[in-house]
Amino acid sequence: MILKTSIAVGISCCFLLVSCSSKNSELEKIADAQACLDSATQSTAASCAAKVEGLTSPGSYLIRCVSLFIEDGLTSAERLSSAYEGLSSGGTGSDSSLNFISYVAFISGADWTARQATASRALNNCSLSLSPGLTLLSSISSMATTIGAISGSLNPDGSITNIDGAIAAIAAGGPAAQEALGSAALTAYNSSCTTPEEGTGDFCAQFSSTVASVGTNPQAVGAFLSDCLATPSNPGCEAFR
Repeated sequence: MILKTSIAVGISCCFLLVSCSSKNSELEKIADAQACLDSATQSTAASCAAKVEGLTSPGSYLIRCVSLFIEDGLTSAERLSSAYEGLSSGGTGSDSSLNFISYVAFISGADWTARQATASRALNNCSLSLSPGLTLLSSISSMATTIGAISGSLNPDGSITNIDGAIAAIAAGGPAAQEALGSAALTAYNSSCTTPEEGTGDFCAQFSSTVASVGTNPQAVGAFLSDCLATPSNPGCEAFR
């Protein structure tokens, strides 16, 4: 449900965010970009984001955030359905989380370096949009793209090939990947998991458990998180079971 509701709420909130702006020209630009996004496709989403170039309000960053997901095809019915089904029917704990993660990596772009750059942009834009739901989603997508780069390949449906092996490889000792994973998880935790009304669901439970166990050092968080996702029976990984 997180994927569907985060994107839908994010788009619908654009007007609410910009309606408080004191600059009519800025409001008009963001409203125009929002209207553009309402019917945008993968090939046209970037042109919608271009309409808010130079603006720095939360509403403008929300436009940029959502446009990147549309541009990557993450809002397509097929990927939305697959991600949701992976979350709801993929078992519990780490199995459910990894099933969801496998479908939300950024997969457009010439290679994984380009895809990771897009994931980083999305995480930054969504964080600056002040939308907890989209920040959580972009954090998970950033994690997924890091894991996808370790796997190195995709299935025909766009999901990450051998995600279990990739997460196990990170857990076994990939400092750079661990730090990237941890940084994204901490962004999600800080924006979306620290208040009762926001901190619900498996991901928040897992992120909160990780922070409680190892603190807020990004590499330590990534190492613990990948270890528990790979082997939820390990000590301290109760939230992943």
